Amino acid sequence: MRWYTRRLEDGRVDGPDWGPSTEYIEVADDGWATRQVEIFDSGQSLKYDRAHWIDYHGELFDLPLPDGRVAGSRCAADEFTRAWTSVPDPSSWERALSGIGPRPLDPAAPAS
Repeated sequence: MRWYTRRLEDGRVDGPDWGPSTEYIEVADDGWATRQVEIFDSGQSLKYDRAHWIDYHGELFDLPLPDGRVAGSRCAADEFTRAWTSVPDPSSWERALSGIGPRPLDPAAPAS
């Protein structure tokens, strides 16, 4: 495994723009991302792994990431782990209602 971090001062190009953030990514030896977390200065956060790889706000990197292709710099495993464990599980309903994590279903919407 390899771990990377990068600072996004200008916010995201796609997805929600909650301002500056720090992104952490864990990459397996095969070059595929296994876990990813983004912590915004404004308090929001996004968290993805291979079980929860996509939601309303973004997704886990979906291309192989050889060293030369990963933006940012390497970080230690414990730095990644601290960031990962600081972000709650993305499946909680309360987080979805606050606009973080999977998009909630509208109970008032007609069934299709």
